[in-house]
Parts: sequence; C-alpha cells; structure tokens
Amino acid sequence: MRWAKAGLNLFTQITRARGLRDETKAALDNLGFILQINGITLFAVVIASLLFQEYAVSTALGISTSISLIFGYFLSRFFKGGELDFTAICLFITLSYMSFSLIGTVPYLLMTSKIFDTNSFIDTLVDALFESTSSYTTTGLTMVSNIDLLPRSMILLRSTIQWFGGVNIVLLSIIFFISPSGSARSLAELSGIKMIRPSVRSNFLNVIKVYAMYTVVFIPILHFAGGVDLFNTINIVFAGLATGGFLPLKNLETLLNPAAYVIIIAIMILGALNFSVHGWLFGKREKEALAVEGLYFAAVFMLSAFVLLISSPLKNASTMLFHIVSASTTTGFQFLDISRLSDSAKLILILLMFIGGSTLSTAGGIKILRLIIALKGASYFSKRHLMPPDAVVQVRLGRRVIEEREVAKSLLLIFIAAASIVVSTLIFTLYGLSTVDSLFDITSAYATTGLSSGITASITQPELKLLLIFLMVLGRVEVIPILTLIVIYLARIRWKIIP
Repeated sequence: MRWAKAGLNLFTQITRARGLRDETKAALDNLGFILQINGITLFAVVIASLLFQEYAVSTALGISTSISLIFGYFLSRFFKGGELDFTAICLFITLSYMSFSLIGTVPYLLMTSKIFDTNSFIDTLVDALFESTSSYTTTGLTMVSNIDLLPRSMILLRSTIQWFGGVNIVLLSIIFFISPSGSARSLAELSGIKMIRPSVRSNFLNVIKVYAMYTVVFIPILHFAGGVDLFNTINIVFAGLATGGFLPLKNLETLLNPAAYVIIIAIMILGALNFSVHGWLFGKREKEALAVEGLYFAAVFMLSAFVLLISSPLKNASTMLFHIVSASTTTGFQFLDISRLSDSAKLILILLMFIGGSTLSTAGGIKILRLIIALKGASYFSKRHLMPPDAVVQVRLGRRVIEEREVAKSLLLIFIAAASIVVSTLIFTLYGLSTVDSLFDITSAYATTGLSSGITASITQPELKLLLIFLMVLGRVEVIPILTLIVIYLARIRWKIIP
C-alpha cells in the first residue's frame, strides 16, 4: 500500500504543478469525463461477454475497461481548468481519439490468436491499433480476415465502440463549433446550433439522448419488420447510426430482404443527417441546416446515382443504390465486390466518400456545408480580384453572410484533405499497388467510410497500415484542431528558446 500511496502523492504533485496552463487542465479534465463514459460503455460489453460465456474476452475487456475508468477518474479528479477555450477544445479533441485508440488496442492484443493472422509482435501491435482506431473513428476498415470466426462479444465490441465513437464525434463537433473564440461561429449558426456554453457534460446528455432514442426505436423495427435476428440487428443498428462500416457477419446480403434493405438505408441516412435536423424532427426550430445541406445532398446523390446506374456494368440497380447510400453517408456497409466495378464507377464513389455527410453528424468526409462554402468562396475570390477595390462583395448562404476567414478555412481544409489523399496514394503506388484501388481505400480511410476495393485486406507492410491509421485520425479530428495545436505550441517553444 505504501508504493500506491507514494505514487498517488507524486501524481497529485505533478498534476497540480503551477506550470500547467489552464487550457491544458481544462482539456484533461474533460478528457477524463469522456474516458469514464468510454469505460462504462466497455463495461456493458464485458457483461455481454459473461452472458455469452466468453471468459477470455471478458478478461481482456475488463483490463481495457479498468484502464479507461481509472485513468479517466484521475484526470477528472486532479485537473480543474475551468471553461474550455479554443485551444483547450483543439487539445481535447485531438487527445480524445489518441487516448481511445490506444486504450482500445488492449482487447485486440490480448485476443490476437482469435483475430489476426500475424507472426510478429510489431504486426500484431499495428493491426490492433488499426482495428481500434477504425472502431473509434467509425471508419470500418478491418484487418480481420474472417468476421465469422470472431467471438460474439468481440463483434459486439466493435459495433458498440463505433456507436460510442459516433456519439463522441457529434459531441466534439458541437464543442468545437461553439468555442468562446467565435472562430467557427458562423459555421455553427449555419448548422443550426444555438450559441450555448461549451459544456462537455451538458452537451453529452443532449447528444446521447437523441442517438439512444434512435437506437431503441430501430432495433425492434429491424428485428421484427426486417426479420433480422436480434444479435445482428443490434450490431447493424449500432454501426449504422454511427455511420461505421463494421458488420457482424461476412455477407450482409444474406439478411437483405426488401424490408431490411429499406430499414438499413434509412438508418444510414439518419446517421449522416445534421444533429440540428434531429432537433427539428423533435419539434425545435433549427430548420436552416435542413434547407442548406439537404438540397445539395439530394442533388449530389441523385446525380451520382443516375451516372452510376447508367454506367455500371452491374444489372442489379438495388445493389448499386445501396452502395451509393453507403458511400455518400460514409457508413461503409458493403456486400458488393467493388474491385469488379469500372474505374469510372469507383471514381464516383470516391467523390461521394470525399464529400461525405452533413456537418454535425456521425458521417465523415469534408462535409456538404464546407463544400458549399468552398464553391461559393471560389466565386467570391474571383469576383473580388476582378471588381474595383471599393466594390462590396459578400459570400452569402441563404440570408446569412459568411465571413471571409470561414471561407478560407473551408478551402484550406479541402485542399489539405485532397493533398493528403493524393500523396498517400502515390506512396501506395510505390509499393506496386493499383492507383485507382489505392485512391479508393485511402479516401475511404480519410473520409472514415470503410468501403474497400480489397487493397486494405491485402496490405502486409506495417508502414502502410500506419499511414491509413494516420489518415483515419486526421479525417476524423479534421485538420484545423491539429494545425491550431501545432502553431500554438511551436510558438510557445520558440518564445522559450528566444525570450
């Protein structure tokens, strides 16, 4: 007990050090709260594993659960930094996914003999990190060769983590948009969010309430109306609402009767809708997000569907339509061998994944609203250079005027996303992989989609897997928080070196 008490005293002294900035304390305090929620989520799967009598999984999950709960408790107990400012929010968002991914590797490492076909510790570690990151970022790309061989509780773990990851994505997006700095407030207003205080705990309750309600509603609908067995139903609803691509079985098509087909498509679309739209559906007045993004989403979807259905060699239109929805919502549910598609069809799906779903949703991609702002911004900068200096040129979206810095931010984000994907594709091709197929899976990773041309499963090089892991985190966290942290902390280091 002495060593434990000594360790606790040392931890207390370190965490109460005067040199720690308030924004860091605030970020770590809220990170502790989220980690405790993650631990509670994992504990629910531990209970399920005991019911399934999969005791080895229970042990592995119990260790991961304990780490999340204990570490989260100490962070919340000893870090009190007040309200989150913009820097703290960026740090909080970045640390959240780094912590989740690392903690989530534990069950995969301890259960590796039942999951991965690897011979070295490095390969096992990278695959475990890949699977964990893919879960928490709601991507759905996997290194598991045969899902049917996994223990049932491990299948449930993957879906549950994706559900939690999806809820966390919406929560962190709201926190980012309503930051006190006001740097993202115009985008927040366009997304239909009221200006409220950036409280992690209060916003978490609002987000969890909506997605928990959808979960409770769709499980009996898919089970009874769709005729899907209860275990597969729970996993599909969890992953679908989170727009995550993990499936509970090898071939989803075996479950897709007409009713199940329609219900699963509805689940994917709901997951990709703006969170404010869910509020509108429940009687609140934030309808602007529906008007702004809904029409654009419908137009892009219908145009892509028309081109794909005309150009695709596949005769089964329903199969193609399902995967168009899966790509555009970045859900990643798949039963089609995408390698059979023509390159032009793959490129259209790539574009749909890159654009992604609505702002403030569980979907990935650059988001529809940012694409709209970027397109209007390109026109704005062209007009501003062609017109006289005293001419008034504004970027308008509906009745709102978009600030120039928000336009520039959207253009920068899209440019960095595209550049990251192109550079990563070039790296993949240096290893002898197909250019179009590499572009497809890399875009899928960045957009956190999970659709695959088959390239991901064939990768054996750890460095390529690590690149995909980086892209999943970069696409999920987005570039702005990471760039903000780099600029701020590099500036602080510089001032310390050069007073």
